[in-house]
Amino acid sequence: MAAEPGAFELSITIGDASFSASGPSDLVLSSFAEFKELVASGAKPPARTPKPAAVSADNQNAPDGTVETRQVTTRALKPFLGEHTLKGNKEKITAILAWSAERDGEKDKLSRDELKTLWKQTGKVPAGFSRDLRAAEVEGWIESEGKGQGTVFFIAPVHGEDTVAGWKTAKG
Repeated sequence: MAAEPGAFELSITIGDASFSASGPSDLVLSSFAEFKELVASGAKPPARTPKPAAVSADNQNAPDGTVETRQVTTRALKPFLGEHTLKGNKEKITAILAWSAERDGEKDKLSRDELKTLWKQTGKVPAGFSRDLRAAEVEGWIESEGKGQGTVFFIAPVHGEDTVAGWKTAKG
């Protein structure tokens, strides 16, 4: 299969860690930079083979008797966001929460500071971050629980996951 025009492919192994990506060069190179930081930090990389689906965190059956499942991703944050058409900051916040919830072994609920830390992997945190967080909540894409510094945010089970899936950029 021929590569798309303008596509960039990179595969490398550093010690026990391997990296392989293809796509727009800026996206591949920024993902590689994240990979190098991960290797340099000594953190354990995610499992190489993603699971097709995992049982939901609450492990409860749906009303029809089926077990609820969720999609699991091992994609880094920047490539995940690059696969979506995000019109603004409230969409980006929602997508970051969806990414964290979809990662095997990651968190379904994030504090404001955790969200900001993840945002920093993709650029400068906007001055209106709190406003944008509230706007995503008003849209019904995310929900919160707790008060003050203990507040955590999570993807809204009814609208959030479907909304983020709808932002996925079509590959033609």
